[in-house]
Amino acid sequence: MSINNLPESIVLDKCSFFSTVQLWPRHTKLNPSKWLENFEEDELEYAVHLLHFFNYYSEDLVDRMFISTIHNLSNYIRKTQGAGGSNQKWQHFLRTAYVTLVSGEDPNPTDSGYGFTRKARNLAGFDEDRIISHNYIFDGNCTPGSYVIFVDDFVGSGSQAYETMERKCDEGMMLIEHLQANNLKPIYCPLMCTEGGLHFLNQYSPDLMMVPTHMIDRRYSIFDKDSLCWSGETQKKGIDAVYKASMRAGIPDNPDSTKHWKGFQDQGLAISFSHGTPDATIPLLYWSENDWHPLIRK
Repeated sequence: MSINNLPESIVLDKCSFFSTVQLWPRHTKLNPSKWLENFEEDELEYAVHLLHFFNYYSEDLVDRMFISTIHNLSNYIRKTQGAGGSNQKWQHFLRTAYVTLVSGEDPNPTDSGYGFTRKARNLAGFDEDRIISHNYIFDGNCTPGSYVIFVDDFVGSGSQAYETMERKCDEGMMLIEHLQANNLKPIYCPLMCTEGGLHFLNQYSPDLMMVPTHMIDRRYSIFDKDSLCWSGETQKKGIDAVYKASMRAGIPDNPDSTKHWKGFQDQGLAISFSHGTPDATIPLLYWSENDWHPLIRK
């Protein structure tokens, strides 16, 4: 089936199937039909493309991706840590590594990282006393030479991880400086990471080892010239339709806003997790103001 001939009925049937097999939640949280009602007739074709391109990750899929991340990490540890059996190396790592979250400059109780530190305990086997706060690091409680694992769901621009590392303790020393001063080895383990976010963090701190489960290349942006969402004239008209609908919904046309119609820093993604939607996703998919019916409730 050509991407330029995408029947609405087929896409809605796919969405219905995803709900039936519980890959997608009930319509009270994710409602494709109601969302399509937002669009004017000349926009509808392109809204269907967006709906077909949209990816939702249920809690079960998130758990599976998190376990995959830990498996990737265990393979690295088994290959790089000294002599001894592979299992012994991993068990030693579990006993001696620390787990913390990525929370940005101003920690918030709703930060997704809190849920992922619980997953580290419940799904990966880390003991409760190895799951620590940033203040624990600031207070100098970590054993020098240990690994510190930062768990998270998504890296878009990399700004939240940057803000985490630049966060200062009361004495004015940044978290990244505490890690370096105490010979602590940071590992960042997000479920997903964009190419741009990976490049930014590698430039910012080459010592920060990145172990994402999945890489998101530039083609996952609806604005990229090689976008997987659409191409050619369909893309041009589709972007025009997204802009027109976004303005009608009252979404900001302000690149400095996290709710910019193109997504934070123009990332133009179309993804959501059971626990929330990244700011890199275009707001048109989760917007709920001015009588706009959201596809996914953020």
